[in-house]
Amino acid sequence: MGWWEHTLLDSLKTEFKVMHFRDFLSQLPEQVAMKILHYLSPLDLLRASQVNKHWHALCSRNDVWFIKYKEAEFAIPKTHTVTDWKNAYRSKYCATLNWKKGKCKPLQLLGHGAMVTCLAIQEELLASGSRDKTIQIWNLPSGLHVKTLEGHRKGVWGLQFFTDNLLVSASYDTTIKIWNVRLGDCARTLYGHDGPVWSIALKEYVLVSGSQDKLVKVWDVRRCHLLHTMKGHTQAVFAVDVDSTIKQAFSGSADKSIRIWDLDTGTCLRALCPTPLTSVSSCAITSISFDGGYLACSAGNIVWLYSVTTAKCLQWFDHHKKSYKESLQTLRGASAGVTCTLCDDTRVIGASKDNSIWIWDFGIATRTL
Repeated sequence: MGWWEHTLLDSLKTEFKVMHFRDFLSQLPEQVAMKILHYLSPLDLLRASQVNKHWHALCSRNDVWFIKYKEAEFAIPKTHTVTDWKNAYRSKYCATLNWKKGKCKPLQLLGHGAMVTCLAIQEELLASGSRDKTIQIWNLPSGLHVKTLEGHRKGVWGLQFFTDNLLVSASYDTTIKIWNVRLGDCARTLYGHDGPVWSIALKEYVLVSGSQDKLVKVWDVRRCHLLHTMKGHTQAVFAVDVDSTIKQAFSGSADKSIRIWDLDTGTCLRALCPTPLTSVSSCAITSISFDGGYLACSAGNIVWLYSVTTAKCLQWFDHHKKSYKESLQTLRGASAGVTCTLCDDTRVIGASKDNSIWIWDFGIATRTL
């Protein structure tokens, strides 16, 4: 091999070394570079972002992490604008891991003078109602007390947010009140029931209420107008719900039945009677929840799951009675019975007979991502 051949080989080796360490991503058109990054996993994106400042800027772009957020099938927030999708992905990812592991941060809220009976959540606000006749408003991130709403003459048994600032409450005093949370004042009072109002459900502007007077009433909250009075139950109505299309309402009663109502006509479409087990044969239907064509109801220690389409019971659970072996996680904190619960993407919130409220926050950060 001649000298010129050696020279050529040395030159090629040098060129290849330079190419090997060249920032190829910076040499590509931005559109092509972003197309490549879209194929990386979230973990690979984080690793690539440590190469240099340019890679970090590309790997941290909102459009890249918005795609990763959607690929993970996380629910897209509807109530506020997300400005940092990378951080949003991290929060959802950490919360998902924490849900699976049962890792959470418990927080106790104290302020009521009697048993807490109901809860409602709206963004960063938590409302709690109690037998002490008051409604307490809390800041969720901090757990700090915001204000107290007073006006009911007896205990509060139902709460639903209508807007960010308007809260609807149901009371043992037979009334339903609409509150301006920011001002702390009662804006309107709805009269119509002849007994304690045990439960309310609200979808858009349609409010459904269930009462000791055996009636289910439907209201237009915008106009504070009564639309229907639905009769059929033979005893007190303790639980109500509404489907997302506002076509049907559901009610559970002390007469041990569940009724499905047509909201357009106010007529009863069907009645369901959970299988009478010996241990709950004397118990009322105290809670119901509808979602995606399925209806869950509870009486005593038993929970039933029904298909509304077929009216068949698909499954029943009695894990609160004896064993926790089949439950995924058990949350502890309250020193007395739990009266109600609700949850969002990162938290489980429970109210107790010991006058307290417990928040189990699964949104705490982890070092995994």
